[in-house]
Amino acid sequence: MTRRRVGGRWGFFALGAACLVIAVGAVRCVRSPSAADVPDEVVEVAQELGIDIEAMTHDARASSPERFLDDLDEADDGDASVTWSVSGDLVEPASDVIRAYRDMGTATLVTSGYLDLKGNVWGALAQGGTDWVDMVVVTTTEDGGETTVRVARLRADDG
Repeated sequence: MTRRRVGGRWGFFALGAACLVIAVGAVRCVRSPSAADVPDEVVEVAQELGIDIEAMTHDARASSPERFLDDLDEADDGDASVTWSVSGDLVEPASDVIRAYRDMGTATLVTSGYLDLKGNVWGALAQGGTDWVDMVVVTTTEDGGETTVRVARLRADDG
């Protein structure tokens, strides 16, 4: 007879809730990239997880679907973020991001999906071993005419 740990189950749900809160905060950061605009509950969860909100909200480096992973790797100041915009809806840009992580061979897609009811915001979390986690937020205009992609890389502390 096996005995299950109840605490482990709650920890799993707490991690999922923390990811959701951070993803919602990231969506707000994409639209208004200022640390002062981040909701208090996102700041609290981020602090508990050791995430630097300033790194998530500072100006992102301009990039492209073909270069964003290289740009994130080249950032030597710890956490980094990149952004680019394309015409059209979010399906193709989101697919490009997923393909880029798949083609890396060393990244794991932790979760992905729509973050709103209208299908205008999509997000994903990708993990590179124990070294980094990328938070991806793809937003499109109401008419689907322009899509913006923002990827923030959070690196593990060496300490």
